Amino acid sequence: MYQVGMVTGSFDPITLGHQWMTERACKMFDEVYFAIAYNSSKQGLFTADERSVLVDRVLSCSLSPGHYKKIKIVKVDREFTVSVAKELGVNTIMRGIRNSKDFEYEKDIQGFNSDIESDIDHVFVLPPEDMTRISSSAIKSFMGTKNWETKVARYVHPLVLHELKKKQA
Repeated sequence: MYQVGMVTGSFDPITLGHQWMTERACKMFDEVYFAIAYNSSKQGLFTADERSVLVDRVLSCSLSPGHYKKIKIVKVDREFTVSVAKELGVNTIMRGIRNSKDFEYEKDIQGFNSDIESDIDHVFVLPPEDMTRISSSAIKSFMGTKNWETKVARYVHPLVLHELKKKQA
């Protein structure tokens, strides 16, 4: 059976953790939608268009050509992600869980999603220990502090660091 997965998030910016999760999705699914979602509860640093371009650039040079061919980037703005997934023929939404706080949040979102579209499965993946501290929010909070670039470079692709520096200037 042809399996279509979706990796979702705001990706503001995309981190090494997001890249890791995307690699896993490419191993699990025949086709992967990378859904860049608008999150009204977060202050955005990059516009949806900027995130889309940056995600494409990062994934094109970090994934193998075979895996990159599986990726389709979509933007989700003021829609239920699970409804968009249904329209696109997605079988499974994949989300990462770094800690118990993520688990509680994702469990609730999965419940809401199941109420909206009960036939879409959810898979949760646990990243390696060294990636459990990485979050887009933390990356943005480091910006502007002394030597922030050195610290952030450990958690993002060099292309992302370059774009973050431009935003900081």
